[in-house]
Amino acid sequence: MTVVRGILGDLINQLRNATRDTEGVENNTTLWDIEEWIDYLNSAQDEICRRALVLSDNLSIIAKAGVKSYDISDKVIDVEERAYFSYDGSYLIKRSESWLDYNRTTWRSDTGAPIDFVVYTNTHKIVITPEPTGVYNNYTITVPVKVLPTTPLSVVNTTPEVNSRYYDDLKTFALYMAYSKQDAETKDEKRAATYLSLFEMSVGAGSDANIERIMKEEPSTLRVMVRR
Repeated sequence: MTVVRGILGDLINQLRNATRDTEGVENNTTLWDIEEWIDYLNSAQDEICRRALVLSDNLSIIAKAGVKSYDISDKVIDVEERAYFSYDGSYLIKRSESWLDYNRTTWRSDTGAPIDFVVYTNTHKIVITPEPTGVYNNYTITVPVKVLPTTPLSVVNTTPEVNSRYYDDLKTFALYMAYSKQDAETKDEKRAATYLSLFEMSVGAGSDANIERIMKEEPSTLRVMVRR
């Protein structure tokens, strides 16, 4: 029998009590096993991070002469509006392609001091513009970001990365997933809907993919476009 200790173990025990699924623990005949509860809680933690943007970090991009596109971690889910440039203490501003196409029509081919950047979260890239020239080589661009958890919960990683004030939300989303399990003894659409509603009331509704689309479009080989 798998034994889970720490905060994760406490959360799983509370979930078992909430679902009255405490019999059969010793011989692994519960309706939801340990691995399922861990998966549900990992999904819950990711959802909290995506909806409430509760985990912060800083990306450090080392500017390289002649390089405008830089890879970013796939854990990044949101990027702040300004990035600090160590060369002169100035700030780069986050822009959309459409804004740059209208206001700086040559942004794709400009070179010089970086002043703007574009984020492509679906391909995990940041493009800075103008493209740095030699004088800006090896200076750091610090980009504040919101991220997903670094390490999933497991039997060896038992402490959630989100603040303890979200532990009830973790359980609420896990219960939504538990009652969505496709099994005659576990699936309960009414209970699942109730727990999802409670979760969204506390954390917020899911994001609209259309709103995010602009920041997730891949640049077409950074071709030069002329506004007509």
